[in-house]
Amino acid sequence: MKKYTLLIIGLLTAIIMSAQSAMWYPYPVPPESLPLGRPRANYMVEHFWDKCNWKAAYSSPQQMESSLRDFADMLPFASVDTIHASIEKLIKNTQKRPNDFAKLMAMAEATFNSDSATIFSDEVYLLFAQAAAKYKKFKPEERAKYGKIVSVITSSSEGSQLPAIEAKNIDNKIILLNDTSSQAKSYAIILEDPTNSQARFERVKFAANVAARRLIEAGLLKPILVATKEPDESWIAAIESLPEQWTIAVLPNAEKYFDLRVSPAIYILDEHMTVAAKWVSASTLIANCEQLIRTIEQQQ
Repeated sequence: MKKYTLLIIGLLTAIIMSAQSAMWYPYPVPPESLPLGRPRANYMVEHFWDKCNWKAAYSSPQQMESSLRDFADMLPFASVDTIHASIEKLIKNTQKRPNDFAKLMAMAEATFNSDSATIFSDEVYLLFAQAAAKYKKFKPEERAKYGKIVSVITSSSEGSQLPAIEAKNIDNKIILLNDTSSQAKSYAIILEDPTNSQARFERVKFAANVAARRLIEAGLLKPILVATKEPDESWIAAIESLPEQWTIAVLPNAEKYFDLRVSPAIYILDEHMTVAAKWVSASTLIANCEQLIRTIEQQQ
């Protein structure tokens, strides 16, 4: 435990020292009397914005975004309640100026919700999106955009319960994606753009894997293939070879519920349809299936 405490101290010290030369305003320094580890991290996150000059903070967007990234670097070491309170303080002070709040939303996306994010976090970005969706000084279409983001995060981020999403099967009948009647132990929702050949190839690799097939046949894993666009006849013909244990669905408005920035977008859910992981690659899914089969065989 001491080793990890020292590691945290070292990381926090490195963050502070690397930021001091270019910081936009004075950052907090925890009192020496505070215990090492999380108490000091909480102090830094809680007081990070105390000396920010809000009237001039966004006069240099580059420096303000740099400060937000420095803030993000500290979040893994702080408690959830402290993080939420500090972000609420940032949002509240920035919302007094609509132009500044628009800049903050762009910075928050780059820092917490982009391919190059400092810390990719649905939980953190949700706080910003919720505030923007309710911000009356934004235009209705802007609020609606963030409202959709809130909907996606709350329905399909890790730890979320998948809602009763209606889709159609190949026979054009309504089905629910959160149907647990199969009583599987895990579900793999594979969201595939039927026009994307690479996405189709990844799904075919998974479907052909021996370990995956064994788990599916045993009822331990239930794959749900979802076409995110109306499929053509060639796609429909190709999926006819899939085993009967697969659920096939068509959901043209899938972006309303799922983050589709990767294709295929694979979500893993537990037996209660709670999202356990998002954006799992087909290779990782296959490796997990193979490892599970090895574990089962060793226990027999």
